[in-house]
This record gives sequence, C-alpha cells and structure tokens, in this order.
Amino acid sequence: MPSESTAAYGVAGESEKPAAGRRKHHRQPVNWPAVCRSDSFGDWNVTIVEASDEGFGLDRALPIPLESRFRIELSGIGTFLCRIAWSSGGRCGVELIDGRMSIPPGEIDSLGRLLIEADI
Repeated sequence: MPSESTAAYGVAGESEKPAAGRRKHHRQPVNWPAVCRSDSFGDWNVTIVEASDEGFGLDRALPIPLESRFRIELSGIGTFLCRIAWSSGGRCGVELIDGRMSIPPGEIDSLGRLLIEADI
C-alpha cells in the first residue's frame, strides 16, 4: 500500500485515478531555477516545474536513492530540507520535510511573484 505522501505525488501505476485526482494539494506550474545539495551525493542544478504546499516537482531525476534527504536552495528565497518522494520518467518529486521552511497555504502565488521580481 503506498504511503500518503507518495500517493500525493501521483506515482505511475498506483491507482487507476489520474494523478491529479490523488493529490492532496494543488500543484502550481512554475519555472524556478534551484540547486539541490547533498553532503553524501553532490550538487545538481535543477528547475522546479511544480510547487505545492508540501513539495516540488523537478525537471529531472536526481542520482540519489528514494527517501534520500537533501537541500534545495532557491536564490533570494531560502533553503528547504527535502526528501525524494518519487522518481519516474526522468523527473522526480520532493517532499518538504522541515516545517519551518514549508510554504504556508495560499502563499505559492506570493512566492512566485517574489521569484519573478528577484529575476533569478
């Protein structure tokens, strides 16, 4: 049985419902450059392509095991502690695991405007 956090990200093959129907939180399409950093595995430049209250969708899979913890740095915004929630088809989803850095409900649009203004 899939965990709640894994099901929220719509891993292929878990259900006959479309992924969007299984998600707990609204996904906002975005285009935010970021850097993933892992003390054990290295650093990678990524683009966050979706954001929700509980995590991000990345434009690429990371070469680290599922459930691995790492940091995502958004220039001018902050650093988020995350874990790999799923990886499939050359993409991955990450769950925010540090509540102090999570995005409060309704603040996705504000964060997007701030990133646009920061011109990163």
